[in-house]
Amino acid sequence: MDTEIVNLEKFIRDYMGPEARSYMSQTSPIQVYPLAVAHKLVKVPSPLFRAEYNFLLIFSHGGGSQQIDSEVLSLQKNDLLFIREGHLNSIQSIDPTTQGYFIYMDNGILPLIFTDRLLLNRLTFYPKHSLSSDKINWLCRCCELLVQQEDGYSYTLEIQTSLLKAIISKLAEASPAILSRPDRQSEITMLFKEAVYQH
Repeated sequence: MDTEIVNLEKFIRDYMGPEARSYMSQTSPIQVYPLAVAHKLVKVPSPLFRAEYNFLLIFSHGGGSQQIDSEVLSLQKNDLLFIREGHLNSIQSIDPTTQGYFIYMDNGILPLIFTDRLLLNRLTFYPKHSLSSDKINWLCRCCELLVQQEDGYSYTLEIQTSLLKAIISKLAEASPAILSRPDRQSEITMLFKEAVYQH
């Protein structure tokens, strides 16, 4: 399938309104943005594209629908979605009541966040997770701390990385699908996808 490879800058330029550039102006390897204005900024439905970056969507309210590869996922309150570089994406709809966070992760930062490679593989294979309100609120508090961490300080990246590792660890703790051992067929598929991402 002939699809565009899109980095975050191109996504902002081509798939969002002109006012998005001033809103999404961070430049660090980890960027965090509230989802509350996404329905106003993102042009939906977006064309199918291949993301050249990794991102995490945390929904404390609202939701929408998003195509990941060949599957259209329905997203709602207390859902979390992890999309790794290389997936086909299309944002189908965004609920106007949506709240939560979008976390951008540069490819170079993944090894610092995912010291457990198996955890990264399982999150890649199981991208959507439904959590309790308490767990989502905990994750959102971490996101608030990420937003408050200003760029330009000596330990900014270390603080951001630590908070993001905490978010991923909490997700792994809260979602049985991540910690459960996949069957052999799923494991082969997971390893194949990993090989595609690496090469």
